[in-house]
Amino acid sequence: MPIQQLKEYQVDLGNLVSCFDLTEQKLENDPICPICGFRPSTEPRSSASAEVILKNLKEDRLNWILENWVSSILKNLNDPVTHKNLELISIENRQRIETFLQSGDLPNPLDSEFVDVLKEALSGLVKVPVRIKDLQEVLFSNGEPATPDEMKKRFEDYIRNLTKGKDPAKVRLVLE
Repeated sequence: MPIQQLKEYQVDLGNLVSCFDLTEQKLENDPICPICGFRPSTEPRSSASAEVILKNLKEDRLNWILENWVSSILKNLNDPVTHKNLELISIENRQRIETFLQSGDLPNPLDSEFVDVLKEALSGLVKVPVRIKDLQEVLFSNGEPATPDEMKKRFEDYIRNLTKGKDPAKVRLVLE
């Protein structure tokens, strides 16, 4: 996501000075706020009041950032490669993504689970096919009997060879 937009928003919001106890009458008596040390004379002159700036930050820019982010997420999820990889995530998570794709609206409230689902869907999952015939040959090694530990080792070696050079967190094994 274009995080710079949010950082700029946070900087602009952070540049606004606030003091809940400062009143116009207090500033008439002393040009420096006794509570927070605010000194209006040192503030840059602006044609807009803090109230107007805050309203614009809240309504315009934040909505614009959110709309751009949602549009970017939808565009990435609809990318043919990413969309094809949706079959590699769990059915429950896939349903959450499909609901989002159909509505175009993020769930409200937006929970961390949905963010994790989006991360998974957009992470560049790698499909690794597991062929039944190959698996059978590896596990039963031409019909030879095996102990559970031997069988386990054969299976682990087979999976390690299939996924060699790939990020294990992004690999999804699919039985063919």
